[in-house]
Amino acid sequence: MYALPLESGDRDTVYVEEVYVEEVHGGAMSWLMVSLLGSLAWRRRFMNKK
Repeated sequence: MYALPLESGDRDTVYVEEVYVEEVHGGAMSWLMVSLLGSLAWRRRFMNKK
């Protein structure tokens, strides 16, 4: 009799735990903009040498 539960399991309420996932992205410039600025800087460097 030691293994008998004191309460019935069918009367238990089911608790659902909610998980929130929040994605945060830092930075205001995309890789396209960074590559564009890099190519402009590289172009200016060689234009000033002439």
